[in-house]
Amino acid sequence: TISGIQAIPVEVEVDVSSRGLPGITIVGLPTQVVQESKERVRTAIRNAGFSFRAKKVTINLAPAGIHKHGPAFDLPIALALLHAYRCIPPAPSHKILYYGELSLDGTVKPTRGTFAVGLMAQQKGFAMMASALHAESLSAIPTLKVIPIHSLQSLTYKISESQAAVQLHPPRESFPFTYYGQEATLRGLVVAASGQHHLISSGSPGTGKTMLQEAYRQLVPPLSQDHLLETSAIYSAAGIPLPHHLMYYPPFQSGQHTHSASVLFGGGRQHMLGLATLSHRGVFVLDELPRFQKSHLTTIQTLLESRIITSIDNDQPYTLPAHFSLFATMNPCPCGKVIGCICTASTKHRYVSAIPEPLLDRIDLFTTTNSFVSTDTQQTQIDLKSLARQVENATHLQRERYKKSPLTSNGDLQSKDIQEFCTLTPQARKLLEKYTETFQLSARRYIILHRVARTIADLDEKNTIDESHVAETIQYCVKEKL
Repeated sequence: TISGIQAIPVEVEVDVSSRGLPGITIVGLPTQVVQESKERVRTAIRNAGFSFRAKKVTINLAPAGIHKHGPAFDLPIALALLHAYRCIPPAPSHKILYYGELSLDGTVKPTRGTFAVGLMAQQKGFAMMASALHAESLSAIPTLKVIPIHSLQSLTYKISESQAAVQLHPPRESFPFTYYGQEATLRGLVVAASGQHHLISSGSPGTGKTMLQEAYRQLVPPLSQDHLLETSAIYSAAGIPLPHHLMYYPPFQSGQHTHSASVLFGGGRQHMLGLATLSHRGVFVLDELPRFQKSHLTTIQTLLESRIITSIDNDQPYTLPAHFSLFATMNPCPCGKVIGCICTASTKHRYVSAIPEPLLDRIDLFTTTNSFVSTDTQQTQIDLKSLARQVENATHLQRERYKKSPLTSNGDLQSKDIQEFCTLTPQARKLLEKYTETFQLSARRYIILHRVARTIADLDEKNTIDESHVAETIQYCVKEKL
């Protein structure tokens, strides 16, 4: 069963007795969906060609103290019933995890959470029996033995020793990208994508903020193998189908100021996963940032540090991952007009001040899309594929640099990591410290300057951060651009 995104093994026990009134009772905190499996299983068994006399049947789902969700108990319940009635021989002696919903004709259907359960099965040394339609995605989990099954009649299928090869990075759609005079903004986007940095882009409506989001999606490199499995398990637990069965590229989720806390961060009666968790290892986009409720912005601020969400299920706390890059957009003022703006300086100040200062202090990059471009500005056709290769090369350097540490990108660098991974030339250090002292920057901003400079150096394929890297960093780290 799934609790949050965590898969928990459940043992299905069946007792058949000739004493007592005929009927099937399920115990062990089953939800209504699990209770309804009695009728699905009984009909599926009959339509699969098996028959038995009605007796008193007790089905226990252990451990008893955890709520059991979803229809995936159909398959193990059916198998346990058939064995209890001696319609089939005993199950194999080695450990197998059975997971799948049954149609009334006995077909094993694709089931929400299968990938997350597959990861748990691998970790605990189980083989796994599930719908054949999940075989391709499950084959991506190293060392997991998968028994693909089509129906109840297929229960005797042997474990397949060969697994289908997985295409690592299926191609994604791209589109020609044309920008007028926004090269500096696009460069900031390249830096953010390369180091998984948090970014706020300010600009009037129609200046290209939405187009930047589409460009960002094409710039981010494919996920590493570990992160591919991690994010695929999240989407499997959420019951969200993926185009290629697995999450090959970082997820993008867009939050609106009209969304509730449960939509943004998860929870509620249905234990739904929020957009923050669905953005794990990807990008969480927030449009019109100043219009979000202050409580929501405070939660976002906390997540940028903790990168986890704590929830409660059946009085038991559990955590959900929320390690994402924040990409927020905003207008320069409440009306957002380029021409005819009547907003006063104080109105604009209140609008920007709606964003808590501690949240702004955790943003790595600030960019502004130009509201006016001269007609003399030459139309520039941007080669996103070339930029994406730069991003991928910089990402590769980081993965190699941090492969023996818990870090995954420059955006993860903390104060304790600066000395080891951020070597500056004397000129670069002098410029950085002078800027920090002149503007009395916080210790957090000082670390952010190192993070971004490290990424810009990686884009230049330089091991040492030089003065030009720091100078460019300073352009992007100025909060006053808002």
